[in-house]
Amino acid sequence: MSIQEALDHCNLEQIQDIAFTEHMDLGIQHKKAYHRLDDYIEEVSQVKHQYPMIHILTGIEAGVNASNLTETEQLLRTFPLEYIVFSLHASKGAPFCSQRAYQKAGHEAFLRLYFDEMLYIVTHGERYHALGHLDYILRYQPYTIDEFLSYKQQIKEILHQLILHHAALEINTKGIQSLDRPHPPMEILKWYVQLGGSLIVIGSDAHKASQIGEHFHQAKEWIQSAGLEVYHTLDNGNWIENPL
Repeated sequence: MSIQEALDHCNLEQIQDIAFTEHMDLGIQHKKAYHRLDDYIEEVSQVKHQYPMIHILTGIEAGVNASNLTETEQLLRTFPLEYIVFSLHASKGAPFCSQRAYQKAGHEAFLRLYFDEMLYIVTHGERYHALGHLDYILRYQPYTIDEFLSYKQQIKEILHQLILHHAALEINTKGIQSLDRPHPPMEILKWYVQLGGSLIVIGSDAHKASQIGEHFHQAKEWIQSAGLEVYHTLDNGNWIENPL
């Protein structure tokens, strides 16, 4: 979708806040010049004046891991990005959505690698606002919820690092399409609240305009079921608390 299409949809649906989070996976995306961020940032900056009733953030979804984290953060520092989402998509070029990578690594080792990488990025990352789709691997690989949650110690440490970094946990509604629930599982959201976490952002992970804001009603119910009554948005780098 184009930025214009996205904002026209926001107007139609009376969506007043949107963050554009173009994908950037250094070391993985190599077939095209994905990282012409100057043009992207300039285009978002221009439409802000055309849509004064919509709060628009210029953001990025950075696919990071232990091997590209330093390079990614060095690049991001050179751009005026207002919202940075860290996501774990791959390890050393092996995508976590790939059946071939899963089979090569092995069932247990692939999941262990996933948690090792995620804990690394949230611990050593210096400039990020949110962690996207914490249980991304469950979209694509044959792990049960119980297997995933058996890494309770690592998951709680990941959540603890988010709290220390004043970074938000994303409730990602794209999970409803493949998992019949938002990301992450309710158990993880409850652990986050028990640890004292309260920074929650809602994202639709939209790849076309019609998906923007999709299933947000379910996301709000998900958050309330975990014992929270607020979600957050960013304004000039500051977290704004909003009632559900």
